[in-house]
Amino acid sequence: MAQAQPGRDTFIFLAPAPAPQNTEAASKQKSPQRRRSPVVAAPTGDAPAVKRKAPTTASSLPPPPLNPALAGVALDPSWPKQLFVISDSVMLGAKPALSSGMPGWQVNFMGRPALMIPKAIGELPGSVGSIAVVALGYNSLWYKDRKDFQRWSDYFDKGAEDMLAALKRRGAKKIVWVLLRELTAELLPNNGTASMQYSKYSWYFPYVNERLRALKARHPEMALADWATAARQPGITYDAIHLNPKGAELMVDVVRMAVGLEPRPPRAITTAETPPPAVPPSLRGTDPPATLPADQGPTATKAPESDPEPPPLPVGPIAKPTYAFRDCAKCPEMVVIPAGSFMMGSPDGEADRSPGEGPQRQVTIPRPMAVGKFEVTFAEWEACASGGGCKSNPSPGDEGWGKDRQPVINVSWDDAGEYVKWLSQKTGKAYRLLTEAEWEYAARAGTTSPFAAGATITPEQANYQTNFNEDGSKREGGYREQAIKVGTFAPNAFDLHDMHGNVWEWVADNWHEDYAGAPTDGTINAGGDTSMRVQRGGSWYSFVSEIRSASRHGDQPDHRGADIGFRVARGL
Repeated sequence: MAQAQPGRDTFIFLAPAPAPQNTEAASKQKSPQRRRSPVVAAPTGDAPAVKRKAPTTASSLPPPPLNPALAGVALDPSWPKQLFVISDSVMLGAKPALSSGMPGWQVNFMGRPALMIPKAIGELPGSVGSIAVVALGYNSLWYKDRKDFQRWSDYFDKGAEDMLAALKRRGAKKIVWVLLRELTAELLPNNGTASMQYSKYSWYFPYVNERLRALKARHPEMALADWATAARQPGITYDAIHLNPKGAELMVDVVRMAVGLEPRPPRAITTAETPPPAVPPSLRGTDPPATLPADQGPTATKAPESDPEPPPLPVGPIAKPTYAFRDCAKCPEMVVIPAGSFMMGSPDGEADRSPGEGPQRQVTIPRPMAVGKFEVTFAEWEACASGGGCKSNPSPGDEGWGKDRQPVINVSWDDAGEYVKWLSQKTGKAYRLLTEAEWEYAARAGTTSPFAAGATITPEQANYQTNFNEDGSKREGGYREQAIKVGTFAPNAFDLHDMHGNVWEWVADNWHEDYAGAPTDGTINAGGDTSMRVQRGGSWYSFVSEIRSASRHGDQPDHRGADIGFRVARGL
């Protein structure tokens, strides 16, 4: 049972006591059998996001045998069964699995994406219990130009020493640090996000583990959890880094072994089926019908009659938005944006461009349309849940950042589909997600530069992850480390807020590796990878290159995360 405890991003899991036949010999460590792990699947939120039938597959490869050189001080059976985990993205996906994976233990999990060592030390509770597991600080060694790497290495070493000392002062009798996965191309799932992560980050992951092994040499009592070895198999992450259900279960066993417990026997693990290729009607096209499709609208009544849609407007200079409205008191505020044409994708010379942002092509949005002025908020999501919709995820976690005008997070593409279905039923209007082309048209708002604000962008204009300065002592501009209230920054020329950063926004399209053969009329790009959907705009956790107007990202449709939200659209 999960019990919320005071403090941000902190959860206590009180697991049931183990059955007598599973009593763990805490001081004994056996060499386990090999077991294998996965690729897509369960979200990080509290409620299941997978609405399809979920088959089970037996795990077959256990974690590798424990390397005695990494073991650290032996687990004392007399210690209280208390496990404190502090993590960034590397281990966040294992949070739900720890409650069942450590029976009889009190597990206190604290963490969030991009959590750095100095910040984490400042947020430690007064007592951490007998065992502390650390899975963060890895970003300290990343710098895209690889400048002055020794200085960065020294910065990491100092932070790691400070963390060990802080945990010991707070009562930790044994400290485990998780080694980082070392990436090779054959381990990656076939999606654009994994490829991007591999190209950006894989070079420095071995350096991280080198520094952790040096830390271990200075502190023989510390243990290293050998995720570097255990993760040398495909099918355990959504992308290159973030754990899916099989990866989460494997991570739990790797941690158990590093703590001094035996791995669990092989067992069945539930995974999601590949999503069907059909796209729900409420998420298609650029101009939805005036009446709702039968499978997406009200079951007992038809949508009210509406005027026929106007003929396509001639394409000319992009005009300013015309007006804003709401279809109900708790509906999203919508802005009517004009018809127009634009160049979709990035030019070859744009900094940080990826091949998936081309080939550039002219796209015409033939009619005005209504687009959410803001990302959908928690208040709007809660109206859906209380109104009988959003049943698969009625109460997404807010990570302790608040609700109300915060953008709703921890929502999947499937969840977004439930919201637009409910909103359509409530209003009699055919709400949907934007197509990828519509999204970029709305984000650019008549501009051709990397950002709607121009060639560059600052933390005073968007919420994103800023780089460190040369000596690694601080960020180049403020980094908020969380999603913030919608509308905090000035809008673009279409009066739309937060099109750059804050949260990734789901759009309707399946993932395509590039724009070859893509339509030029703003409609959904048919076909593609039916197991992936597109996200646009970047988030508070994204670097500046990922929040450009042309940047794009692929993700599993049932994946939820603290940096994922959406906005809505409808025809007029």
